[in-house]
Formats: sequence, structure tokens, C-alpha cells
Amino acid sequence: MDDSSLVDVVVTDVAPYTLGVEISKVFGAEKRAGYFLPVIHRNTTNPCSRMQQLATLEADQTAIQIKVYQGESRKVADNLLLGELEVSGVPRGPAGAEIEIRFTYDLNGVLEVEATTVATVATVATVATVATGRKARTGSHATRMDCLRAH
Repeated sequence: MDDSSLVDVVVTDVAPYTLGVEISKVFGAEKRAGYFLPVIHRNTTNPCSRMQQLATLEADQTAIQIKVYQGESRKVADNLLLGELEVSGVPRGPAGAEIEIRFTYDLNGVLEVEATTVATVATVATVATVATGRKARTGSHATRMDCLRAH
């Protein structure tokens, strides 16, 4: 067997699952929760960082609850809940206030989720370990970001 044709081999790590958040969808006048919005798709090369824009559904909504899931189903009930965080301090106003969420996934299987209210630039973050589905509690990065952090 001649190995001269094989010059370089590059091995990359990929996200084993799709990572995303729960959203509500509007059907006419009816709003239904429980839908999965992917942010980082399965087989994305790691490390990676992706951003997604969300918006409030109700007028004068001052907080948003973000639930983070891993899985492949369009319904969150069939996926694994990794964690959640609450973004408060959303300015009162009409529906549609923008929230930016950023998922940063590293080579160690640690997912950092940041949510920023666009109008106030206030940020809340949480860290979850994707492999176990539990919040990270070890390591300098995870300890610094343990649970919720507001800027």
C-alpha cells in the first residue's frame, strides 16, 4: 500500500447535536409555544459562535425566558433541556423588541449562551455542558460564568 498520496490529514471536532432555543409561533390570532429554533446545527465545526435575533411577542413585555435545548426535533418536548435564563429590563413598547442571542460552543463541550437586549445593551449569560445536559460547575471559565450573570 502506497501512503504517498496521503499528504495531510486534518481532524476536526464537530457539534454532536443541534443546539437551539424554544420559540413561540403565531398562527393567525393564536400563539403557540414549544417550537425549536436551531442556533448551532449538528456537525458544525468546533469551536464556533452563532448569533440569532429574537423578538418579544407581546406589547409592553419587559422580560423574556430563554430555554436552551439540544436535539433534532422541531418540538422542544422531544429535545433535551440544557438550561434557561431570563432577560429582564426589556423596555416597554410595542411587540417586536429585539433580543440577540449568541451561542459559543468550545472544544470541551461547554456552551455559553448570551442574550442581549438590543435597546439597552444589557447582557445575561449562562453556561451549560452539552454532553451531560447539566450546568457547568467546574473549570475557570464555567466557574466565572456559573448560572446567570448580568452586565
